[in-house]
Amino acid sequence: MTRVHYFFDPQCGWCYAVAPLIAAAAALPDVELKLHGGCLWPRPTVLPPAMRQQIRLADARVGELSGQTYGSHYLEYLLPSDKMVLDSRPTTAAVLAGGSLRPGGDLAILRAIQKAHYLRGEHVVEPETLLRLAGQEGFDPVAFKAAMSPSETDAHMALTQTLMRRLGVGGFPAVFVETQGEFRELAPQGFFKNPDGFVNAIRTSGRKTLH
Repeated sequence: MTRVHYFFDPQCGWCYAVAPLIAAAAALPDVELKLHGGCLWPRPTVLPPAMRQQIRLADARVGELSGQTYGSHYLEYLLPSDKMVLDSRPTTAAVLAGGSLRPGGDLAILRAIQKAHYLRGEHVVEPETLLRLAGQEGFDPVAFKAAMSPSETDAHMALTQTLMRRLGVGGFPAVFVETQGEFRELAPQGFFKNPDGFVNAIRTSGRKTLH
């Protein structure tokens, strides 16, 4: 079976850009999608105004290229606010919890976090927000909270960073197609607004090897 390895962070704007492509890959019956949270924000971070302005410009570029939209509450209230916190650990823990509780649950939670952040301007690093999102995706909040393990999240992110170094991954998002233990990089940025082309590229890459 072909595996698609997706290196991401839940609060990465360019990862939001490729979300439709990753959803298309996940729908392939003969492909296993593996999510790797790489810890873009290793500690809770509040960005200075100049950096938030840079993100606003990058978001505009993301929307132009990918067709992804941003909600008014995110643009007008969350992004300009010094209360917006970026933190990979709680959001990645939620993604991993979703995957541990049901097949495809990791991607479902990732998409829910992205929509909550970029469309509704919610504070997605807050535990109560993550549990509410999990409930909306059909997870039992008690079981979901128990599945959010800080130690397992740290171990996952450490393994992800080791794999990123091995593969030469320098940023997010990144996609690799694995066939028979060999990895071939597939740049999703070349397929904005073209999920069918992305799927076809996965199938083609699955018949090749990276040496």
